[in-house]
Amino acid sequence: MTHMSINNVHSKEMLALYKGTVEDHIAKLEAEGEVTDEQRELLRRVDYPVMYAYLTAFIEDDDYWQGSEDALIKCDKPFLLYAGGKSEWNYHIRLPEIGQKLRNAKVLLIHDYGHSVNSDRSDLIIPHVIDFLEDVG
Repeated sequence: MTHMSINNVHSKEMLALYKGTVEDHIAKLEAEGEVTDEQRELLRRVDYPVMYAYLTAFIEDDDYWQGSEDALIKCDKPFLLYAGGKSEWNYHIRLPEIGQKLRNAKVLLIHDYGHSVNSDRSDLIIPHVIDFLEDVG
């Protein structure tokens, strides 16, 4: 099994999760163990319907990222791709390669952080987003 198909399995689990509500998710986590107030707050920031729609768009393809690449290659607007260098989803492994294929992509790898770098360390992401927006403005 490649990291791509592992991601697809993980994505299917996430799809089921995002089909519910954030409160359903919190209740499930509480049943499995302790959930901190900080974790509850982070989860409540997630837009579950948007995440469900996003995952639904790509989940049908057995190769999760390949489906994403195919869609993004057709994109004629500039976009920013970023990932944590220690992401358990392994996107960071192919991010430079993917960025080279996508003509309108700017690629950002935050080396010392995992998949949730955007919520854990938004202070590291936001300056790059602002720079990107100024560059394409």
